Amino acid sequence: MARGVTQDQVTKAADALLARGERPTIEKVRAELGTGSPNTLLRLLEVWWSELAGRLAAQARAELPDIPEAVQRAMMTLWSEAVVATRQESEARYEESERGLQERENTLQAQLEQAAAQEATQQQALVLSQRECEAAKADLINERRRIDDLQQSLTAALHSLAEAQATVAALRRASEETQKEFRADRERAEATEQRWLCEVDRAREEAKSAQQDARAANTKSAGETKRRVKLEEDLAQQKRIMKQRVAELEREVKSQKKNRNSSKRKVVALR
Repeated sequence: MARGVTQDQVTKAADALLARGERPTIEKVRAELGTGSPNTLLRLLEVWWSELAGRLAAQARAELPDIPEAVQRAMMTLWSEAVVATRQESEARYEESERGLQERENTLQAQLEQAAAQEATQQQALVLSQRECEAAKADLINERRRIDDLQQSLTAALHSLAEAQATVAALRRASEETQKEFRADRERAEATEQRWLCEVDRAREEAKSAQQDARAANTKSAGETKRRVKLEEDLAQQKRIMKQRVAELEREVKSQKKNRNSSKRKVVALR
């Protein structure tokens, strides 16, 4: 029952509507009062309808006392039929209103169920999204760790590269120094070889001159045989000395060549 709605209020509202020539219905009474539930208003209107005939008959007797009783009964019969017709119409409207309310309630219930299903779907999507977000965060953490490891490996590689570059630079400097020493040794060896070649040529020239002198001495006179023999002995001795000297020069040249070849192999190995 709606709060504040009484039989007296419904009766006054229905009488006011009837006085204005309007048929009292649940909707009109509710609009007149500004409140009241349909069930409560229907029950109170039924009471008003049931009392209306008696109130009108009493009012008619009071206002028109000379109307015959048969006429009053006929009027009451007509009024009762009108009341029944009006009540049936009101009940039909009430049932129609109830059906509309039930349909609206069903529609709202379906909408609520659909909203609940959508909310459940959204909740599942939210849970799935949260799981995907957590998985993405874990992947991000692993990726950052991998990047840190790669950065450390890169730093170590750069350090090793710097050390390797320093080693290569040192080897290059050593190679350049070795090449300089090799060139200096080769120049010294070439100078020594040239000098010994000159000595060999001079010794050969001296031997040739000595031979020429010996032949000239042999042709001078037989009396100088002893001198020739002496010269030949001296020449032989000189030849032995020259041969020894040439042999020594050749050994030294071979030694210089061997040293030079050894220096070349060292340079090639350093390269």
